[in-house]
Amino acid sequence: MLLIIFTFHLLLIIEKYSTETVSQNYEADIVAIFVSESELQLNVQSLQAAVTLAVDDVNKLYPNIKFNLKLKNDSKTCFNNNAGVLAAEEYYLSRVTAFIGPACSRALDPVGRMASHWNVPIYTAGGIDTLFSAKNIFNTLTRISFSIDQVTKFLLNWQHIAIFVDESESSETILRRSFSETVRDSNYQIYPIYKEFLSSSLPNYKRMLLDASKGARAITEDIRINENGDREADYTLNDMDPDTANCNFFGSRQLYDKSENREINWAGNIGPPLDVPHCGFTGNAPECLPTGAATTLNIILPILFAVIMFITVIGIFAYRKIALEAKLADHWWKIEWSDLEFIDESHLGSSASFSRSHNRSTPTTVKVQTTVSLRKLHDSDLIVAYNVINNSLFLSNDYS
Repeated sequence: MLLIIFTFHLLLIIEKYSTETVSQNYEADIVAIFVSESELQLNVQSLQAAVTLAVDDVNKLYPNIKFNLKLKNDSKTCFNNNAGVLAAEEYYLSRVTAFIGPACSRALDPVGRMASHWNVPIYTAGGIDTLFSAKNIFNTLTRISFSIDQVTKFLLNWQHIAIFVDESESSETILRRSFSETVRDSNYQIYPIYKEFLSSSLPNYKRMLLDASKGARAITEDIRINENGDREADYTLNDMDPDTANCNFFGSRQLYDKSENREINWAGNIGPPLDVPHCGFTGNAPECLPTGAATTLNIILPILFAVIMFITVIGIFAYRKIALEAKLADHWWKIEWSDLEFIDESHLGSSASFSRSHNRSTPTTVKVQTTVSLRKLHDSDLIVAYNVINNSLFLSNDYS
């Protein structure tokens, strides 16, 4: 019933785009595009009968306007995104007055952009993503369902919000993404935390059907479209119980209406949750950690200290090795052979005669320039004794 009313109002809006007078006959070619696995339960199986009945009704109400309905069903999933091909095919090969659908946001994106370029109206019960609020891009799009940017008008004066999302459902995924984008545009900080929830229990289909029957009953009043081309939806806060409403929010009047003598039954009867839980959203507040529990700082500091000590020890050994090699490579004790000056035999007198037949163990006197310090000299079998007396050097071949 709700879908018929939506489609009925939708087709009434289409009639306003006709520039013909009521005395003339006018044909409006409506192309309805459906895709599978939309984030909302709006597919050809659930909408075909509603759209067909709505067309029959408006044809009776407006006899001078003939509404021709063409259904285009993409049996593939929304994520294959073939809806744009169907829309382009109908626009270039046939005549299109307006598009209905698709309801899937991913499929609606290209169709809405092309319809804007063609200046063709497009109406959908989907498109709940905040992306479609940009009228500079989707200037011919009208959304007759709720939208995420309208839902965010519900506030409880909380500055920190934790949202649980089941991303196995495409509708939940788009809600999470749209809400995150809306909050991010307001310069709020978002910390995503993902956790997998597993359940081995079989679903209770009877209970699911009963719950669905409660939520499926709905009554709508006049649909109001705001200046942005979006429906001003009304919302009801049910306090975890679909039969007892606590308050209502009327989107068209921007009015928050609290039910009389009815309060929200918060869990634990202690009032609304705190802005930030006592132990934080992830339970990592310092005052909630077990005594002696290792914190990040307690783990990092010992590791950092050990690394610094290891580098210091390695540096000391490397420095000592380099210093030793430099000391061994220092040849300051070597002298050039040209720096040695042998004393002629005639200058020694009788006290220091030099003989070729002299015993090899007898020291040989060599005069050295005073500017040269000697420690040891290797020249064949010649060894210089470490003894400089009166600028003289005693040479000896004695190895003992």
